[in-house]
Amino acid sequence: MLTKRQLEDAARCMSIDCEDCSVYCVNTIEVTRQAARTALAYREMLEQLEWNNRIPLMNILPVYEHRCPLCGWHEFNGHAPNCELAALLKGSEGEEDA
Repeated sequence: MLTKRQLEDAARCMSIDCEDCSVYCVNTIEVTRQAARTALAYREMLEQLEWNNRIPLMNILPVYEHRCPLCGWHEFNGHAPNCELAALLKGSEGEEDA
């Protein structure tokens, strides 16, 4: 997996000024694979965290409300229309169906 700095350098890459770059990109196919593996790992973590904000419901255990950690909306209702987490996860899912 690539580090945050390597991902940032790869995102800025214009095949110029490789001296300060942290990505060894002689084999661009391998760099692409590493970037994809890293992105998939982050996505999987985000999916696990999506409804993992467990808030006790009226201090009664073991009943919990599952809410999005970004928009705070309840899992039953889905995300807020402007939720960035929903947009990130939904954007990728829609492309798979096409």
